[in-house]
Amino acid sequence: MSDSSDPRHRAVHFVGTVPAPDAQAAFETFAAGAGDHLPVWIPDGETGDRQDWIKRIVDGLRSHPDLQLVRDGDWSDYESTPSFEVKSGHKLTNIELDYTSYFNESWPAFLEFRSAAGSDHIFQVGIPSQLDLALVAFGFKAAKGLRNLAPFRDATVREITKIQAIGGDDVVFQIEIPIPVILLTKVPAPAQAIVAKRLASEIVKVVRRSPGGTRFGIHLCYGDMNNESMADPSDSSALVLLANAIFAAWPKGQRLDFVHAPFARGSIAPTLDPVFYEPLARLRLPEGVRFAGGFVHEDLSVDQLRFIRDRIEGLIGATIDVGSACGLGRRDRERALKNIELSREVAE
Repeated sequence: MSDSSDPRHRAVHFVGTVPAPDAQAAFETFAAGAGDHLPVWIPDGETGDRQDWIKRIVDGLRSHPDLQLVRDGDWSDYESTPSFEVKSGHKLTNIELDYTSYFNESWPAFLEFRSAAGSDHIFQVGIPSQLDLALVAFGFKAAKGLRNLAPFRDATVREITKIQAIGGDDVVFQIEIPIPVILLTKVPAPAQAIVAKRLASEIVKVVRRSPGGTRFGIHLCYGDMNNESMADPSDSSALVLLANAIFAAWPKGQRLDFVHAPFARGSIAPTLDPVFYEPLARLRLPEGVRFAGGFVHEDLSVDQLRFIRDRIEGLIGATIDVGSACGLGRRDRERALKNIELSREVAE
């Protein structure tokens, strides 16, 4: 297992999903694949309905009494997602999320896995940001999504609070942030810093309202619907701007354990152009926070991946953890296992 107190030891960071029948099988898949580079924090594979991230949550809004469907979608691509609006004469005041129920299903399997391993692993719980939930639910319409953001924020805080009451220090919440990252890649460069600051301010509202001492991680993302990305960045500057803005806004008393940043994009392997990574020299990583590079991709060789690893480590001045750009659940099992194998080799 990776020793989080040893900054020189690389771990394989697992974002969330993996093709597996249940949590127990996911834990075993991660442990067997990562070997000595298994990270401290481990997700439950987000199996079943969670393989497609927030799809089940958005589809569940079809029966919400205050919402109506204005555009249906089959989730085949980013243009084909369901879109909702608030019914005339109604006000959206409450959203129910299911994170605690899934946590309760997986928690016993995690405790059993940890006991058998004789380890001090921490359970990693994926938490989509409230911005992503609202913006996707309202069809990527920024005005409607932001106007109805509060119920998604409130529901997210409720779920974190309930899970924290059960797991305490043995749980870390990974806040998952694709839409703000994608949005930032499309903003003109002169305005990016201001937009990043505003996005970060909203993201950390959930952190600030969570119980004191709660552990968090950050997963930045370019989108991974059906293993395809929604962004086409020219370099890593948007990632750096948003990460730095989150670090600057981070509330005192809340622990930030790690930040994971993508460099591959779904089915597209990361570039070998060293210029793409140059903005990472401006990353202001707080002391004690692990950085995980999401660049491991099955279409590159180990030597190519180690070149990217060394480039990133040289720019940020620290040993990094390694892994895929997003969850492995949108790959078939063969490619997912190949990605884990490559990640272990690159971590060595």
